[in-house]
Amino acid sequence: GGQLRVEFALPDGSPARLELADVGGRLLRTIQVGDLGGGTHALDLGIGEVLRSGIYFLRLTQSRSQVRARAAVLK
Repeated sequence: GGQLRVEFALPDGSPARLELADVGGRLLRTIQVGDLGGGTHALDLGIGEVLRSGIYFLRLTQSRSQVRARAAVLK
């Protein structure tokens, strides 16, 4: 129903951000996640706004490391 749950792991509590973009490259959300500390975390990126069905792109950046992923939202 327009929800997008993302699970990720951080090696430590240094500054990190998680970005969500649509298929057109528009940045929809940026969340600072470094304060969560090291370990595995889960966030629902659909909170506050129901995401439409479609393909989304995620990018997790911490220091010089980046992880990219694709996700689909189906209703």
